[in-house]
Amino acid sequence: MKKINNFIIIVLSVVSYLIAIYNIKHKILVRVLIALTILPVLLVPKILRKLKFKISDNLEFIFLLFMIFAYFLGTVLNFYDKFNNYDTLMHFLSGVFEAFIAIDLIKENKNKGLNILFVLGFVCLVSVCWEIFEFTSSIVLKVDPQRVELTGVTDTMKDLIVALIGGILVVLGKK
Repeated sequence: MKKINNFIIIVLSVVSYLIAIYNIKHKILVRVLIALTILPVLLVPKILRKLKFKISDNLEFIFLLFMIFAYFLGTVLNFYDKFNNYDTLMHFLSGVFEAFIAIDLIKENKNKGLNILFVLGFVCLVSVCWEIFEFTSSIVLKVDPQRVELTGVTDTMKDLIVALIGGILVVLGKK
């Protein structure tokens, strides 16, 4: 599994850097920055391991799959703008993925109520931090990933709600 994970990281990084070069030639700075940030994002599980977090190869693989769909297809190849409800689907899947991470972090704890609270709190925390990142991006890069001009706060609230629903479904499935 480790070889597959490393292969995914290499392929996505190379393709993203080629896309960055294309966008440099066409002077689309925001798209260049998006493409160049993929490597640090893909390395998050490895960085967490260095910080002594126990991240399994399987969890890293699930993370990388999510990054293919959410970050590479969604952001680098712009699926969020090309396909209706792609954003909603990715936020739902982020809630599912975040719940699995939280479950992996607390697998030794036997207090079921506390575990459920932790998992759902973790999903909400990650989702809120993501929305703060999108908000900051919109100010710094003058883009509108939260679609504020189009929807007001509706897109942000929908993103938070579907992520929480994904987390709830994982918790219910773990009973």
